Amino acid sequence: MDRSQTLAEIRSFLQADGAIPAHHLLEWMESDDLEVLGAAITLLRDSPHRIQGRFKQDRMVHRVLHYHRRCLLENPQGECAHNRYQAGVSLRYFFFQFSADEQISGRALAAIKTMLAELYRSGDSELRACIVTSCLEHLFESRRIAAYFSDWQEDPILAAAYTEALEWGRNFWPGQHGY
Repeated sequence: MDRSQTLAEIRSFLQADGAIPAHHLLEWMESDDLEVLGAAITLLRDSPHRIQGRFKQDRMVHRVLHYHRRCLLENPQGECAHNRYQAGVSLRYFFFQFSADEQISGRALAAIKTMLAELYRSGDSELRACIVTSCLEHLFESRRIAAYFSDWQEDPILAAAYTEALEWGRNFWPGQHGY
């Protein structure tokens, strides 16, 4: 199936209310085409309750991270693929979604944290700013999540990201600024 047919098929599932066969979603998520991956990720993010059938959680997490890593690095400007900042927001959503799923939470959260650390360490100033503002600042609105990343304070490169994100996030903690 070519790209346009695949995207049309995914869009039909996005616009419908029915079940999404897990094997279709997995097939789309195995694509190397960022547009197809972007549409599949949107379907997974917006309609996880509609997915019917089983698939390996580890593989799904791997493909979610693969997609977001590519978008953060490549900053695509397509129709379905997320640009760098949209990918940061989407990754933040998946962090919250994975943390609520006891079957995958520990490994998935550690993988996201590791990926963000690697990208931040190797990234230029634009990528670093994106990681902090589109993802970390909003994750750190949760004191629990900020604590999960607290080991970054000990890293000479990651400490700057942690401090900057924490400065934003702690404003949303109970007892801070009237909250």
